[in-house]
Amino acid sequence: MLGVIVNVAVIVVCGLVGLFFNKFFNEHVKEVLMQALGISAIAFGVSDIAGATVGTAGKFNSLLLVLSFVIGGFIGSKLKIEYHIKKASGYFIRKFSKNDDVNLMAEGFVNGTIIFCVGALLIMGCIDAASGNYTKLFLKAALDGATVIVLVAKYGWGAILAVIPVFIVQTVFVLLAELISPYLTPAFYTQLAAIGGAFMILIGLNVAEIKEIHTADMMPAILGALVALWI
Repeated sequence: MLGVIVNVAVIVVCGLVGLFFNKFFNEHVKEVLMQALGISAIAFGVSDIAGATVGTAGKFNSLLLVLSFVIGGFIGSKLKIEYHIKKASGYFIRKFSKNDDVNLMAEGFVNGTIIFCVGALLIMGCIDAASGNYTKLFLKAALDGATVIVLVAKYGWGAILAVIPVFIVQTVFVLLAELISPYLTPAFYTQLAAIGGAFMILIGLNVAEIKEIHTADMMPAILGALVALWI
């Protein structure tokens, strides 16, 4: 659990640091920071997908990737995942703040949650952490800390609330690591890396305001990596 606690603590501390320095940033600086974060996310996504084509398990399944997002997006849109996440986070934010832009902060929560919780690094880090190796989760904590500083510049403290799903998701994977790790194949990790990379590209497009995409509605696409266990 040490890796999970460190990851959560880094996000909170760096988020608070970002809030402190936020008052020194004008709107132009915030816009440039968000564009820089968006382009970086897209670059990371492309890198993850490219890496998933040269692994020892072979390249990711392109058809499975497409079907994961098409079917996952259909299910997510029918369930209105993004709407319900924003509604729930907005309700919580209103309880603690009357003056902030609730919709903007709820969007920060959604984007932060996806950035921090989607990707192979989280699962592999949690599995390693269960055996006492925290290297991957410490690396993830550093990346998350740098990211949340930029996110709070635009979205305010709503982005920091993403530590709640981060703590829940990582705790679950750490506790279940010994149970599930024997069944996770290299093909699963390869497919997960490709799906996670695609999510990073979508987030990058959103954050940089290049294109508004309902990324949260596509979250069921992550389950597509499980199909790689049987093909």
